[in-house]
Amino acid sequence: MVGFNYLLPALIFNLKIWNTNIIGPLEEGVTAFNGQSRGTVTSVHGYNTTVNGTVIHMDDFFSLYPDNKTYAISPRGLFVTEDGVKIGVEASGYFDNIPHVQAIFNKEPGVNGTDFGEIPSGSVWTFKTGHPKYKDLGESMFVGNFRLFPGDADNSSFFNVEYRLAKILPGPPCK
Repeated sequence: MVGFNYLLPALIFNLKIWNTNIIGPLEEGVTAFNGQSRGTVTSVHGYNTTVNGTVIHMDDFFSLYPDNKTYAISPRGLFVTEDGVKIGVEASGYFDNIPHVQAIFNKEPGVNGTDFGEIPSGSVWTFKTGHPKYKDLGESMFVGNFRLFPGDADNSSFFNVEYRLAKILPGPPCK
């Protein structure tokens, strides 16, 4: 269809949120949180830049709006590729505070992870790199979807997140 962009599956982040902090509630009624994580990032087959990296730091500030229905997210971090290149990453977006999310955040016994598409959400991602091999990351914009999992049984994480990012490509020219 003319006039619409395409999405190219590109990257998967798997993150373990190992530390959480509550900041608030704030004056405007928003409850702010900070989650710190580590994990991995890999490219998917078909994306033109091969990425295999270790997320050495991801700081996610997220805020629950006063209506308790929606979170705003603002992750920012750094990963190191298998060839030693450091790449910055940041995003902004939202997700809905559905009962399944609440169950995971509250560590309810027996709760399973969410499925993709279960949580209404959206995010926009950008990368910072000066390395020519990863130039496409720095010159592109990505959109993301995610799912949540309960924390690890050994309590090494509060909860876990898998983000799947797609690169935004231009659609066909209008004639």
